[in-house]
Amino acid sequence: MFQTAEADAGSRHIIERAGSELGKRVAEVQGALGLAGPVVLAGGLLLNQPRLEDAVRESLPHMHCVRLEEAPVEGAVRLAEELLSA
Repeated sequence: MFQTAEADAGSRHIIERAGSELGKRVAEVQGALGLAGPVVLAGGLLLNQPRLEDAVRESLPHMHCVRLEEAPVEGAVRLAEELLSA
């Protein structure tokens, strides 16, 4: 689907719809938890498919979105190190 999105309107529509739906889920979770953000964009599909990332960002126009560039486990290790050194 991502490979055909350049030439196929149906593929583009599916990607745009997926981004919109992901954005709706973000808004629902933030509302339910009373969170304001930022929104962390993570995962192989989202970070490696620019059209999908763009669609998610477009569905969240007033949210600050940041890409998780390192593996989540690295953050967990860093937190553990901080807790152990405290």
